[in-house]
Amino acid sequence: MAQGATLKFSSAVRGGPSCEVRSPLGYRLTVSGSTNDIQPKVVDGDSSMTGNLALVENAWAFTLHKEFGRLAPTPEEQKSHRKQAEVHKEVVENIAPLLDSLGDEVLSDWCSGCFTYSDHVKVEQEGLKLPTYICETCGTPTIPCVAPGCAYMAVRGSGSIRLPSYCAEHSHKIPSFERAADKVARLEDYATLYEYDERNLARATRVVAVAGIGAGVRAARR
Repeated sequence: MAQGATLKFSSAVRGGPSCEVRSPLGYRLTVSGSTNDIQPKVVDGDSSMTGNLALVENAWAFTLHKEFGRLAPTPEEQKSHRKQAEVHKEVVENIAPLLDSLGDEVLSDWCSGCFTYSDHVKVEQEGLKLPTYICETCGTPTIPCVAPGCAYMAVRGSGSIRLPSYCAEHSHKIPSFERAADKVARLEDYATLYEYDERNLARATRVVAVAGIGAGVRAARR
């Protein structure tokens, strides 16, 4: 089994908390700062790692929650911060290995991670079940939307992908990529911001999947 990414947290005993992330091939990202910093003061390491915004932000969020968990006065707060740290750790562990295998192929289209029209660099890694890309703008792992005829990019989930992945338009996370930044001058026009360009295919998929599970349970009881 291939080795995954590693995260090494250091507490704020001297100069503030920090975290070192290593990809399976040894590429490094180090983030550090103070607990008052929304963004890390120092971002250092290999360019493939430091240039990925999603990796940097989640590594820093992991670092802050680890530190807040260490300093929290109650067991409940400690548990909450540890849980949130694990969420960001999972994202880092999902992204870092992909950055070891960036290829030359580039797709340009709307990204469901940052809602911008961006370049997406293909990951040339063995064992990937679906064609995987990295958004050059936000660093999110992406895959082509599975809606027929759609060329937009969906967010690639971590772990095994059991359901089709739809872009932000076809899952109704946003009404429209092209109108994502629109504003209205009058309050009565506010509803127009929520006029969807596409059907919510993700909802239909979830309904079918749940129905299938229910049928399986009923069949097992017979």
